[in-house]
Amino acid sequence: MSGKEGHGKREQGFVARWTAVRRKGKGRYVMTRGLLFGLLLYAVWLAVTLIEIAVSEFRQALFDRGDFAVSMLIWFVVYMTIGMVLAAHRWKANEAKYRYLT
Repeated sequence: MSGKEGHGKREQGFVARWTAVRRKGKGRYVMTRGLLFGLLLYAVWLAVTLIEIAVSEFRQALFDRGDFAVSMLIWFVVYMTIGMVLAAHRWKANEAKYRYLT
């Protein structure tokens, strides 16, 4: 099968969208999607951590602003890295699907 013959509208839509996305380049895709994935993961971590601090009986004993700021920075870098890896993996998966469909 070549081209879009034999594929449903969903597959044709994917091919059209992915053609436009891949035209902009892998670097842009990985950076934008990686930052979005990383920020989402970071936001979840931060929300859970702040809730945990707020409900802790030992809040005063456990919470240190300096240590927390360092933790925030470390986890930000970690989640941005994870986001980039996930985005690169997603690019690879979408490329494989695109090659299969075309």
